[in-house]
Amino acid sequence: AFDLFHYGHANAFRQGLALGTYLIVGVNSDDSITECKGAPLCNDEERLAMVRGCKFVNEVVEHVPYVMTDEYLNYVIQKYRIDFVVHGDDPCIVNGKDVYASAQALGKYRTIPRTEGISTTEIVGRMLTTASDGDNTTGGNKKGGNKKGGNKKAAKKNAKKKKNNKKKPKKNK
Repeated sequence: AFDLFHYGHANAFRQGLALGTYLIVGVNSDDSITECKGAPLCNDEERLAMVRGCKFVNEVVEHVPYVMTDEYLNYVIQKYRIDFVVHGDDPCIVNGKDVYASAQALGKYRTIPRTEGISTTEIVGRMLTTASDGDNTTGGNKKGGNKKGGNKKAAKKNAKKKKNNKKKPKKNK
């Protein structure tokens, strides 16, 4: 879905491109994501813009269904002359069925290792934890913040810098 684009997505694109010479990325539609996983945070246009902005991506296919039917898969294979459908090595199951079963049956499926420690779900979790801690200045308590307003030392230092950087009027000689 490439919601809240992050370095794990970029790494997946890098790995996908390494399997060939030209990377075409399919971006799922808002409707298909909502039906299978719940509503995305970013809409179609935002997600498409983020994917198009990645240096590893050569071309983007819009409004790809989250679950590819045999018919849709054959259509994209012919239209875009794709060699493989590539996805992370995590299972992708909807209603008890692997969404890549059609590609697997055709021998057109390849997996790449997921980037450990990053996912859209994990980022959303961090945001919720940070918001509930009341810390909106440091990315959470792990980086020196406190529950009542972030890193006070850094805030004082930044305020002092701003004060010292104010332009002073020039004196005419």
